[in-house]
Amino acid sequence: MNVRSLLLAFASVLSVGSSALGQTQPVTLEWDQSLEPSLAGYVVYVGNASGTYDEQHDVGLRTSFVYTNAVPGRPYYFSVAGYTPGRNVGPRSEEVLFLAGRGVVPSLRSPTRNERLDEGSKVAPASSAGVGGGRVVCVGDNQCYRMDTLASVEGKVSDLTRTPDGRVLFVENERHVRAIEGDLLVPEPLLSAGRSETFAGLVIDPGFADTRFAYVGVVETAPDGDRQLRIVRYRELANVFGEGAALVVGLSLPSEGRPSLSVDDARRLYVAMPMAHTSGARPTRYGGMLLRFEGDGTTVRDDGADAPVFSLGYADPASLTWSGVGNSLWLAGKGADWFGPLARLSLNSLPGGSAAVPEAVAFAGDAVMSLTGPEPSSGRGADPEALVLVDEVGGVFRIALAPGGIAATPWIAPNDLGDQVVAAVGSVDTELHLVVRNSADPGAVSSRIVRLRPQ
Repeated sequence: MNVRSLLLAFASVLSVGSSALGQTQPVTLEWDQSLEPSLAGYVVYVGNASGTYDEQHDVGLRTSFVYTNAVPGRPYYFSVAGYTPGRNVGPRSEEVLFLAGRGVVPSLRSPTRNERLDEGSKVAPASSAGVGGGRVVCVGDNQCYRMDTLASVEGKVSDLTRTPDGRVLFVENERHVRAIEGDLLVPEPLLSAGRSETFAGLVIDPGFADTRFAYVGVVETAPDGDRQLRIVRYRELANVFGEGAALVVGLSLPSEGRPSLSVDDARRLYVAMPMAHTSGARPTRYGGMLLRFEGDGTTVRDDGADAPVFSLGYADPASLTWSGVGNSLWLAGKGADWFGPLARLSLNSLPGGSAAVPEAVAFAGDAVMSLTGPEPSSGRGADPEALVLVDEVGGVFRIALAPGGIAATPWIAPNDLGDQVVAAVGSVDTELHLVVRNSADPGAVSSRIVRLRPQ
């Protein structure tokens, strides 16, 4: 018989599922029965590295298999092959990855690789309908999108960004930089924080396609509670951040509050510093200011200033992003001398002698949680003249940078996707990635990264 035809008869419906988390985690594989008359059975292959299988399980003619030894925190790769009498084993099926203990259960069915098993998710609008492993959601004026869940995280996701080659990067629980590539969560982090460290900012260089540079804000907390920020530049290669170069060090932070980072196409670094506002808290030198540094971490001197202060900022910065349209910085946050949660600062008219005041931008939404600028060229048709903003109640807005002015257009209402949207990156017209936070159980935060594509 042709054993390859045996493989094609069932590999397209290989799937994986899991039960509740425990010390070990059962993983169930199922596949359709082959119609090959000389089929004698199936072999299931299991390993902890792609293409390398330490275990083989002969399951006879059963079309399912339960693996009971998955230890939380480890990746498991599964593949299935059929065999005929005489143990003539056919080619193995497409590989399936299961990340034990992370709740990430991708379905790698060959014809529809983008589909995902979206366990426990909710889509509230009556206009939504299930489509295979994903869903179709209709928002606003009946704009419909295919929504696929790419990853689930126990805890919080921050600093969502995308690279020109199509990967999605994010920070998991302020401790790990993770990547989604080819619609799969990469098993190992690109970077992990040290014992006394957390991550507060992840920015991709505008020239990333050539430089492979990424900038990470690292907060180190001393035993006495003192917090210091340093900005480290890494070069990424094959989903690993190589040895870092600390560009800026020793920026004091208050006991609470998170800085925001950005970088322009000249590789100048910008840092929005939080301000201490708790009674009795130790003040910090640059609280509530926007700082600027050269790409090597030195102070910018073309305005005659010795200190790195570039502009006034927010007491509680939420986001900072650079836009090549108009060569400007966009700031978002709370607590400032100007009115409103959104502001813009042109880099073409540099301040001299004293800190500049950003120009307030009219915005009718609530306080801003996330603001992302136009992306480097990626071939995905991203809008080069728009930003995406998420407010604190989960509304998603498109900020158009038109020649006639600035327009903030509501796109996704707070309840359109069920759970709360907390961050977004991409284009509302082509492809958008969102962080959706579970709101059903306030005591157990979990997050999903989903992708929307127009239908």
